[in-house]
Amino acid sequence: MTIQQFGHESKNEIEEVIRILSQFYRKSVNSSLITEVTHLTRGRINRSYKIDGVAENFPIIFRIYNSAKTASDIKFEHRIMRYLKESKLFNYSGGVIPTDTGTTFVEEKVNSSSFFYSVFEYLAGDDRYTLTENNLTLKECQSFASVFANLHVAFSNFPDTLVLKKPRVNDQIPEMRTKLPQLHQGFSPLITNPLITDPRALKHNDFRQIWLSQETTFVEEFNHVAQATALQDCVPHLVIWKDGHGGNVKWTPNQEAVQHVFDFDWSQFDTRLFDLAFTLSALCSTWEKESNNGSLNFQKFRTVLEVYLSGLKDSKSTRINSLTHIEIDSLLIELRKINLYLLDWVHSDYHEKCKASIDFDPTYHVEYLEHVCKSILWIQSKSNQSQLNEIIQSVSNN
Repeated sequence: MTIQQFGHESKNEIEEVIRILSQFYRKSVNSSLITEVTHLTRGRINRSYKIDGVAENFPIIFRIYNSAKTASDIKFEHRIMRYLKESKLFNYSGGVIPTDTGTTFVEEKVNSSSFFYSVFEYLAGDDRYTLTENNLTLKECQSFASVFANLHVAFSNFPDTLVLKKPRVNDQIPEMRTKLPQLHQGFSPLITNPLITDPRALKHNDFRQIWLSQETTFVEEFNHVAQATALQDCVPHLVIWKDGHGGNVKWTPNQEAVQHVFDFDWSQFDTRLFDLAFTLSALCSTWEKESNNGSLNFQKFRTVLEVYLSGLKDSKSTRINSLTHIEIDSLLIELRKINLYLLDWVHSDYHEKCKASIDFDPTYHVEYLEHVCKSILWIQSKSNQSQLNEIIQSVSNN
């Protein structure tokens, strides 16, 4: 058996993967036939592995869930995947491989902690992008937007009785604001000990300095967004993807087209406006590490919005149609909310990882925070706001 991309600690984890497969998936996976285990490093939340040599020599995906996930979260994710797999309105989703007892995931309790594992069908197609490496072509943006509209049409028929109710992002804004005064100190000796020359210490200090230098800007932006979103309770709600970006799709080989979509572990019942704004930001924002300025690609923004709205108009669904006037007027502020949503994520994830280990390398979080800061400053520009509003109004009136 070949194990790719692993150090000593990861090899121990692979032994755990094999143990889980041998114990809970004997009907669907013959562990003795495993030929290769590859750590899929593209994901930042859960840990996933591609496993070859099982299930009639076709790969499977083994996932170890992030410790923040609950059994209710995972059940809802798998409920969504089953619904999409069986839906006649959507043909892009994969499935969950059940355990020997028919459950869709494994829960193991160690002391007071729970660990969750799942096995998924392997989705064919190319991996081309991530959230931060997102230079999609215009044709790829068109394909993504068309599939995304199709997904919302399918989600509009998701049974209300199966929805897991969680706090909406709008309702979380006040909680996000309360986290802002927390200073980034005391999480690791690397930060507080000036005699330590480990390069990670510089990265930790980079994160803290970026945060503190922009904290006033963050507060101002939260105040502005909180006031502007107070009137959005009446916008349409449905189950949303909440993680729609170029790294969560498989691309058709040698074509600029989406072949499959995956990763619904963030999905919840919320506004479709938030989902649209997240995807517009993810597909159209520019991650230029060497640039001092953020940006959105206006041509991609127009293309994604046009194709998405066209997909809604072409739908025969009676539960979903084009954006309402309130959604159109609120889209710009929703884009600003996305920046704060991402800011809250990187802030929270950084703190949790620092608390868990002093060996934590914050390079990715520094780059992520720099990007969010640039995006916030970019969208605060009156000129950029004017151009975005011009596109939104022009596209929505066609």
